[in-house]
Amino acid sequence: MATLLELQGLLNDPALRDRVRAAVVKTALAINFESGSTENHAARMVLAKAWLSDPFGHAEKVVRYVVGANAALTVAEINALTDAEVQSHVDASASVFI
Repeated sequence: MATLLELQGLLNDPALRDRVRAAVVKTALAINFESGSTENHAARMVLAKAWLSDPFGHAEKVVRYVVGANAALTVAEINALTDAEVQSHVDASASVFI
């Protein structure tokens, strides 16, 4: 399990932030193409627009979700998350930010 100081370090890790930023863009595009009948679709579209307008700023927030969701792991395990795992966390975070 990562310590709080280690988790804080991950919040500022440039590689993790870059990965999350790319995932934020992918999530926003996926929201754009989802069915209009998706629960909270209108709010999700507002989020998608915001994320696409400023992926840098929003990734700063979403990286907190990704790190927090994996706080029970070690730093090495968090750094070893696959792209699919990071993407899954970013996708899940959308419901928090709407």
